[in-house]
Amino acid sequence: TGLHFDWEDIGGDRFFDNFPKLIYANSCFYYSDISYVPDYCFANTPYVQELYTCFWGCELRYVGNYACANLKYLKNASQMFGSYKDCTEEWLAQKFKGAPLLEYFGDSVFENCVSLTNVNSIFNVYFKVTKTVNNDSLSEAYFFVGWQKIGSKVFKNCPLITKATCQNIALNTLHSIGEECFSGCESLTYVFDGGQLCGICLQSIGADI
Repeated sequence: TGLHFDWEDIGGDRFFDNFPKLIYANSCFYYSDISYVPDYCFANTPYVQELYTCFWGCELRYVGNYACANLKYLKNASQMFGSYKDCTEEWLAQKFKGAPLLEYFGDSVFENCVSLTNVNSIFNVYFKVTKTVNNDSLSEAYFFVGWQKIGSKVFKNCPLITKATCQNIALNTLHSIGEECFSGCESLTYVFDGGQLCGICLQSIGADI
C-alpha cells in the first residue's frame, strides 16, 4: 500500500484477470499511483465479495464502464474510489488549479450487483487543510472534490441498496447523472442531496422510487 506504481508496472490494466477466484480486494491499491480504473476491470473475477477502499487515495481521473458490473456476490464497495489527505492551502491550490480532480464515473459500473449493500462514501474525495492561527491555535477546513459526471445505469438492478446520500454521491461538483442510474433499486427509499439533485437529472432515480 502507498507504493509508487501504476498499471504498466504490474502487467497492464487487465491485472485482475489473473485472479479468477478472487474474493477480497480490500485496500488493494491503497494510495498507489493508479490514476484510472479500466473498463471491465473486475469482469473476470465473478466471486469477488469485497472491494472496500480498493482504490482509496489513488486520485483517480475516471472509472471505466462496467468496471464492477455483474458481480453477483459483491457486498461491500464502501470508500472504494475515495480519498482523504491532510494538506496545506498552497498544495491544494496547486493540485487543482481551479478544476475538479475527477472527470467521470462510467456507465453501468455496478449494474446487476444484486448483493451490493454498502456504497458509503464511494465517490468522496476530500482534503483537510489545517492552518495555524495566532501562532498557537488550529483552524481546519474540509474541501470536497467530487465527480463531474456520473454515467448511466451505474447502480441499475442493485436491489439491496437502501439509500443514496450527498456523502455517497458527492454532488457538490457534479454536473450530470446519466439515465437509470438507480433503476431497479427496489429497496432505495432515501435520497438526500441538499437540494441539488432536481437540478441535475431526475430520471437518474428510475421509476422504482
